[in-house]
Amino acid sequence: REVVFISGYSGVGKTALAEQLCSYAEALRGNVIKAKFDELGQVQPVSVLLDAFNEHCRTIVEGDKTAMERIRLRLRTLMGSKNVEILAGAMPNLRELMGTPSRPSTPDDPSLDEEADAKTTS
Repeated sequence: REVVFISGYSGVGKTALAEQLCSYAEALRGNVIKAKFDELGQVQPVSVLLDAFNEHCRTIVEGDKTAMERIRLRLRTLMGSKNVEILAGAMPNLRELMGTPSRPSTPDDPSLDEEADAKTTS
């Protein structure tokens, strides 16, 4: 397992190098998670990583279902449902990968009121 970070000045060939490394890793059936940090465009320091992992989760969901189930089970074992839920707030595709339903975005959701009314009248 390898992680590669490439840094350098503009125009020195970082993107070309990264594309070559990605092609090599993919040819060996490796997983590639790509992110490009734009110093001026990033609001939060870790947002570029969250975006990259969110995109990778989408790729997994759209891929082989057997592999997705294997990854899902491994993540549940390693992370636990609470940690997955925390990360899913920043990575919506993780929620889909894990097969967990979306949580209501606000407590003012009318369907929640209907559920509460049904419980109090029963």
